[in-house]
Amino acid sequence: MPADRRMRATCYDVAERAGVSQSTVSRALAGHSSVSEGTRNRVALIARSMGYQIDSVAAAVRTGRIDTIAVVVLARESGPPEHCNPFHHNLLATICQAASARGLETLVSFQSRPDTLRGNYEVARKAMGAIVIGTSENREAWRYFRQIAKSGANIVGWGTPHADMRWVRADNAEGGRLAARHLLDAGCRNIAFLGAGRHAPPQFSERFTACQALLAEEGLELLRLPMPKGASRHDQGFRAGQALLAQHPDCDGVIAANDSLALGLQNALRPSGALERIALIGFDGSYEARHAVPPIPSVAPDFQEAGALLLDALMNKGRDAGKEPPRPSVHVVTHL
Repeated sequence: MPADRRMRATCYDVAERAGVSQSTVSRALAGHSSVSEGTRNRVALIARSMGYQIDSVAAAVRTGRIDTIAVVVLARESGPPEHCNPFHHNLLATICQAASARGLETLVSFQSRPDTLRGNYEVARKAMGAIVIGTSENREAWRYFRQIAKSGANIVGWGTPHADMRWVRADNAEGGRLAARHLLDAGCRNIAFLGAGRHAPPQFSERFTACQALLAEEGLELLRLPMPKGASRHDQGFRAGQALLAQHPDCDGVIAANDSLALGLQNALRPSGALERIALIGFDGSYEARHAVPPIPSVAPDFQEAGALLLDALMNKGRDAGKEPPRPSVHVVTHL
């Protein structure tokens, strides 16, 4: 039989080559202390030479231990999964990095439509639980994950609109104060905020409230710009920028609730030359904002801390018998 058609090596093949039992191979590759270090090293060397790989699902069933986490990235229901806020790609990267540092694998799933939602990774023995990140606008998806969490699934969210879920998020109050102080220090006095409103995500509302409070301390009012409809945050920002020029010619600074809104605003203001008199600042610390022309200052969480705290929350379910799992309300430090 050609080499590329041969069956892959099994645990029994490794055991025969090493001259030990199949159970010894399993314990050796799992790093069990009941197997001597010399035998563990010899078995590992033989396994590598034979191209043997552990069947993670079978190992999980046999040992009860799962060394994989799931990360679900939610997009808008009406849009393709790749149209995610770049912030969530950054957050995904730091979660994967934190998991790798702890010897864990990461299963990533981009989801958007109701008929594709999946979250019971524990039941399927595919992961110890799921970290859910992504747009808060996909309310149907968040309701689904909230429901399965109530049913016992190990779910931790970033950006969830539901306060009764287990979550980690940025310190949006401190972030709002940083953004407002930056524009005040730049000499702005007629400042507007884009992103607040009745249907705004919780994090947007928290940022608006903090900005409003800081300006009030200075005897100033914060103008709340209406959030127009749009196919994306960038599109909404562009439309809001057009309205700003027509309706608020005295505005000299805008705080956008995220960088995508700020980038849309910038594109709308550029042709008229208004960027020379209107300062912008966003949130999320995106690559696009840093490299915009001109660059847009941005308030961002500590991504490394965010990834580590999300992983901590997932791994520390705290499900003692007869007790409800804790709902972490962890705020990640922000910086300009």
